[in-house]
Amino acid sequence: MRVIDAHQHFWDLATPGHEWPTPAQAAIHRNFGPADLLQEAAAVPLAGTILV
Repeated sequence: MRVIDAHQHFWDLATPGHEWPTPAQAAIHRNFGPADLLQEAAAVPLAGTILV
């Protein structure tokens, strides 16, 4: 079985006007990009993703 991640966000905290995630969301208060997705999904048979 192959998986489609139907809701994927990438973010860079340095982007002007960026209001989320805040320091209150400590677990995700960092930049998140394609390399992070690959690392997080390494154990999943990921066939594709939809970037929001």
